[in-house]
Amino acid sequence: MKRIDVSYLSTLVQQAQSSSLLRHIETFTSSRDHTIRRFLHALEPGSYLRPVSLSTVDKVLLCLQGKVLVATFTEEQLFDEVVALGADLPSRGLEISAGTCHCMVALESASVLYESHYGNLESPVEAPWAPEDEDESSARHFRHKVILAHSKEGVLGELLSHGLMERYFEHKTLTRTSLEAAEALGVDVGQIAKSIVLMSDDGEAVIVVLAGDRRVDLGKVRHALGKKFRIATPEQTLATTGYLVGSVSPFAILEPSSIYIDVSLRGFSEIYPAAGSTNNGFRTTFRELTDILGFPRCDFAKEVVAAL
Repeated sequence: MKRIDVSYLSTLVQQAQSSSLLRHIETFTSSRDHTIRRFLHALEPGSYLRPVSLSTVDKVLLCLQGKVLVATFTEEQLFDEVVALGADLPSRGLEISAGTCHCMVALESASVLYESHYGNLESPVEAPWAPEDEDESSARHFRHKVILAHSKEGVLGELLSHGLMERYFEHKTLTRTSLEAAEALGVDVGQIAKSIVLMSDDGEAVIVVLAGDRRVDLGKVRHALGKKFRIATPEQTLATTGYLVGSVSPFAILEPSSIYIDVSLRGFSEIYPAAGSTNNGFRTTFRELTDILGFPRCDFAKEVVAAL
């Protein structure tokens, strides 16, 4: 008997974290005739696995800890599906059919996937159109594309369910800041409803949606919620929400979190939250988010500051 216990997983995680590639692949066990093979993948955010396919072998992936995106691609090199796997998420694992090009992207530190497949031994076929491992800049861009594809798909699903799809829009250029988004739309920067993730010392996350020309007043947050919060790091934002900083939306959050709509948005006839990417959003109102969709109101913003 060979156990997959906490100590064993911790060792794999340490090996991944000490590697320059931020990943470690362990051959867990194989059958004597090598037709059944099992692996453990320890992955850190920032690691890169070039998309691969197995031409004659189906593969099963199970997430033992952490959170990992698994993306599959069409023959035209387009995203087919992007699924978030996690021990505490709705999807814990999946099966990938033979011949399907796919890749894995870690959302959370210390993530571990279990892989099993049956069939004759064959080498994975790497996707020639994907960045090489050595091309760090292109690999980072590719990882971000996978993450943004997942977050955008989640928001679009929520917009559709709420009957808001006709309010969705995309910019022709990236809008990483509230000011850039306001200039692209031709509106006041305060109308850009930016979503800021806060994290407490005990790991509780809350999201504050406020006017684009305001900052979160952490003192107000502490007084209202009874504990100290700080601005989440980009790594914490990704692990908690599934979003990259600058693309966070009040919809389709990866983990259940309290979401507050700040009264700094109340004075505008229309406001524009992000929709899971750095070049999109949707049109809504303060009343629609609070009175109709049910997000609680808050007063967590400081006075007007230079737009971010």
